[in-house]
Amino acid sequence: RYIRCIKPNSQKQPLLMEHEPVIEQLRCAGVVAGITITRSVFPNSLENSAVLARFSSMWDPQYKSKRNRSMSMQEQRAQDCIALMKGALKSRQHQRADGEIVDAFVVGKTKTYFRAGALEWLERNRLKDLDVHAIAIQKAARGWLARQNGESGKQRKIREFEEQQEALRRQQRQREERRQREKSLKEKQRAERAKLQLRMAELRDQMNESDRQARDKVASTRERANLARRANDELREAMRGRDLAQEQKEAAKIRELQRTKILENKK
Repeated sequence: RYIRCIKPNSQKQPLLMEHEPVIEQLRCAGVVAGITITRSVFPNSLENSAVLARFSSMWDPQYKSKRNRSMSMQEQRAQDCIALMKGALKSRQHQRADGEIVDAFVVGKTKTYFRAGALEWLERNRLKDLDVHAIAIQKAARGWLARQNGESGKQRKIREFEEQQEALRRQQRQREERRQREKSLKEKQRAERAKLQLRMAELRDQMNESDRQARDKVASTRERANLARRANDELREAMRGRDLAQEQKEAAKIRELQRTKILENKK
């Protein structure tokens, strides 16, 4: 092992990262190629202690560990991981063209490496096993609590009957509350509808009153216009009669003057 020193930037400034030179340095050092190869073959890995703590519930008793007292703790843990993974990942084995059986894992001195999809498969099946174990624990705990409380079969039936009755009463209360809410909602909607209808009736009355006032105003305007036109006609008639009478008077005066002149000429 050795330390790979990577220059983050060419200006030698703090908090400045130049991505292309950094990637080029990693590529030249073989880091990118090494990670690519590792991820393509064994993309996931866990410590052997973590594997035993996490997946021990999936250990198949048919597969025995080859550990012995002469081995160190690290070697014993590795042998336990081999036995555990042999049984847990048996369905993930595949056969090569030459007939060799290939496991979905490899156990090292301190870590266990998994092929693509193996760790995800283990996690899914671990959750299923946890459900089974949880049910068993719940069963044992409930039995112990029942025995500690001294509840007999008759008392349990009475308690269950009371719980059923309480559940029925609770459901009945919920239905009644829902019915009351629906009733109050309908009454509220009915009141709002009546208020809206009353408001619409008031608006119709106001519109009718406005229309009537407008019609009365138009009628009164027309009546005033007719009176004014009639007064104008009467005034014109009166002026025409006055002019005619004045013309007749002037014509009579003219005839009288003509008659007077004729009589004077005769004399």
